Amino acid sequence: MAVGAFHAMRRGVVTSVSAGNSGPMLASVSNVAPWMISVAASSTDRKIVSQIVLGNGKNSDQLEGKRYKGAILLCCDGLSQQVVHDTGADGAILSSDSQTDVAFSFAIPAVLVTPDQYEEIMDYYDSNSTRLPMASMLNSQTTFDAAAPTVASFSSRGPNLITPGILKPDISAPGVDILAAWSGNASVSGSLVDNRLVKYNIISGTSMACPHVTGAAAYVKSVHPDWSPAAVISSLVTTATPMTASSASPEAEFAYGAGQVN
Repeated sequence: MAVGAFHAMRRGVVTSVSAGNSGPMLASVSNVAPWMISVAASSTDRKIVSQIVLGNGKNSDQLEGKRYKGAILLCCDGLSQQVVHDTGADGAILSSDSQTDVAFSFAIPAVLVTPDQYEEIMDYYDSNSTRLPMASMLNSQTTFDAAAPTVASFSSRGPNLITPGILKPDISAPGVDILAAWSGNASVSGSLVDNRLVKYNIISGTSMACPHVTGAAAYVKSVHPDWSPAAVISSLVTTATPMTASSASPEAEFAYGAGQVN
């Protein structure tokens, strides 16, 4: 890609590329050639959340058998959608220590929780005096995320190990929970056991962030057709809105480049 982008640059074409989805590991950024603009994924002020409500109930403990019809399955990270679906459960609570800042689609109603939240649920389950723990899953909803934009957990980080003197990624753009076109032949969740088909889906990734910068570069080029690719890239990077790393994620300094595309 770097070679092709170099020839494109020589002909006045700007190449916008994804930074990669291998975060939050440091030095995981890809597409580091200096003549390309490498784009990280950041959040928007719209956050999709799902909630569960715990409570006591009157039915039997159904989590001891192989089939969980009518039950909400509580499980650790690592189980595939196929396995969860095959249990016959009506819902699932899944624990994950990564990417809880991204909305996922599942073949059955499901909620993704952090390990700390998982432990709280297990404490409720273990301490329930009647051994009849109950939970209700509420409909997903969108909320305002005042902290946005923040770099996504999956977005690949620098530093650039190939040429450490060149910082990558260059810039960030919205790449979390983006409404995008979707193949009508693929299920919503991508699972083979999911038969729901849609034309649009909520998708996350640096491949969602990259088109935002591509469009911005095309707009700048339309206003300044005589500008070189380097000038177009410079105009985007130097006018980006600065971002700061949180105390919980100091490595984000290597994640968002110059900031959010403006």
